[in-house]
Amino acid sequence: MQYTDVGSTVANYLIESCHVTVVPGKTYGVNDANHIRLTTSISENNYSEALQRLSEIIK
Repeated sequence: MQYTDVGSTVANYLIESCHVTVVPGKTYGVNDANHIRLTTSISENNYSEALQRLSEIIK
């Protein structure tokens, strides 16, 4: 089985393209390497802004 780290690739893309930081899934183990996680330890306004930026990238 080949190890892939899509989560880190996506995390790097998001910080460079829309200035939103997410946590690569590999932080939580190899089985989560293809995922990302959002933090909720920021203000509601900042969280809303981050979600708006992410939605623009996804379109």
